[in-house]
Amino acid sequence: MDIRDKKQEVGERIAEAGFNLFRQYGVRAITLDEIALQLGISKKTIYEHFAGKDELVTEVLRQRLVQSKDQFEDSTSKAKDAVEANMLMMQFLDNMFINMNPIVLVDLQKYHPGAFRLFHEHMYGFVLDRMKHNILRGIKEGLYREDTDVEIMARFRIESCNLCFKPGIFPKDHFEMSRVQRQLLEHFLFGIATEKGHKIILKYREKILNKNN
Repeated sequence: MDIRDKKQEVGERIAEAGFNLFRQYGVRAITLDEIALQLGISKKTIYEHFAGKDELVTEVLRQRLVQSKDQFEDSTSKAKDAVEANMLMMQFLDNMFINMNPIVLVDLQKYHPGAFRLFHEHMYGFVLDRMKHNILRGIKEGLYREDTDVEIMARFRIESCNLCFKPGIFPKDHFEMSRVQRQLLEHFLFGIATEKGHKIILKYREKILNKNN
């Protein structure tokens, strides 16, 4: 392994360690010293790869959003219909947010505005576009109501996803993020579904329940 590859590997290890700690404890609570200790390296080594914590946080988020786009597209492309695509989106979100402290988004907004801007652009760029595409697909398949306002409901769905990151509404000690997401998704789907769509939703819900039991 040459010097350039070795440096890239160390940078990736720093980003991975940072992500795992940020996800568990929140961004503000973790210092570069703690990341260095976790990896058994000096803080100076971190500064050789990142200008500071803000740059590390931004890079960690950028990498995760790139990965999420690929995984998101891969999972939903396999869906038989719009409802299953939404269920797969939910499973994807479950995997993405598992063990994630909801304070993370609050920390980004308060202390790392550049990183938060990346997240906001991702949600209201890529995710919004995919959600509108899903609603249009569901209408075409006869699973969602034709009178559904695509723009409004797509934005509503994104905001409902973001509710999980509001500790004042869903305190971590009382609410499991994945359970909240499932309830909000069902509320959204039943609200825009046709009678045919309702039957499909119940079928997929039963399938997921049987799988989890």
